[in-house]
Amino acid sequence: MNVVPGQEVYSTTYYIAVDCQNQIYQVRFERFLDADGQTLEDYNYGEDGRGGVPNSGSPEEASLKFVCSK
Repeated sequence: MNVVPGQEVYSTTYYIAVDCQNQIYQVRFERFLDADGQTLEDYNYGEDGRGGVPNSGSPEEASLKFVCSK
């Protein structure tokens, strides 16, 4: 489980950009939420977010497949 200093993170939401031609993704924005769905911390990575080829069965792979099927 992710940790925000002094608080437990219950869930995380992401905004990712995908490149359908090269089948890669990049995390652009990340939000950590507490058990009540309240924002604990936001991270805006812009063009510097982590990414690459998604792992098989990962949420990133599912997002890439969904977006690229449209």
